[in-house]
Amino acid sequence: MTDSPLAAAFQVAMRALARREYATSELIRKLEGKDFDTEVIAETLHTLQQENRQSDERFAETFVRSKINRGIGRFRIQKELEQRDVLPSLIRSAFDEAECDWFALALSTWKRKYPDTSDLDIREKARRFRFMSSRGFDHDQIHYALEQARAHSDC
Repeated sequence: MTDSPLAAAFQVAMRALARREYATSELIRKLEGKDFDTEVIAETLHTLQQENRQSDERFAETFVRSKINRGIGRFRIQKELEQRDVLPSLIRSAFDEAECDWFALALSTWKRKYPDTSDLDIREKARRFRFMSSRGFDHDQIHYALEQARAHSDC
């Protein structure tokens, strides 16, 4: 079955997809890395999509859920999806499907990383803000997490 380049490309793609979902652009890079011809890659991806074995929509939904479960904020998730050439409409749809409370996620991430929030000096507060920002949370979400964590540590 692996006599033809098309069958070989299909096999490489299926092995990859058996492990996790891939965006179209990721599969293209993977197949290009194996030196498959552009036409073979295009035909392989067309077949995979026609058989519903590869879907950017499914990839985006899975990716968003996975990142939320790891405590990553909306802005970083969106940036990573854009870097994988996922269409903006699919990104919006994946976020809508996830129905995440970003403020609660920011608080949960903050508490997990910083269980002690009492008596923060300005340098430590700035360091923590940078960490949360790098995780993809906006200023309002970070401020909410800090205030809620302080309120609960005062009890």
